[in-house]
Amino acid sequence: MSKGMKQKVGLIAAFVHDPEVIILDEPTSGLDPLMQKRFVELIIEERSRGKTILMSSHQFDEINQICERAAIIREGKLVAVENIHSMKAALPQSFVVTLENNEGMTILQNSTLNYIQRAPLIAEIFIKDDYDSMLNTLANCKVAHMVSTPRTLDQIFMDFYGKEH
Repeated sequence: MSKGMKQKVGLIAAFVHDPEVIILDEPTSGLDPLMQKRFVELIIEERSRGKTILMSSHQFDEINQICERAAIIREGKLVAVENIHSMKAALPQSFVVTLENNEGMTILQNSTLNYIQRAPLIAEIFIKDDYDSMLNTLANCKVAHMVSTPRTLDQIFMDFYGKEH
């Protein structure tokens, strides 16, 4: 029997007797994309029926789709248990800005903004709450392009693993 088939049998066994609490360890490991999608749909359906589902996974997109809360374990210790939206809100928002000239980069360098220069005229700016400061600084620059990048569970996970707890 293939790994994916074994995983399907295990999932069927977990759900067949309609338990109130379901504990799953890496439940989509070995499943093909179609079965992964069906699994996500099943979990959402079971959650809407009031079931409690505890799941360990390294598939952050999957966790983002189906979980309301997440726990992060580091070196065997629980370092966070929070609502996923709260975790994301705690991260700084990232904006990738392409400037039209070096003068804009000089203005950015002389500002108090937290940023990383990615290329000669490209900077990634990190903002927690002070959007006005960023907008006031960029108002003095010629901005060719700007894009906001969404906060991800991958970033949250890496942030917790980078911290000393």
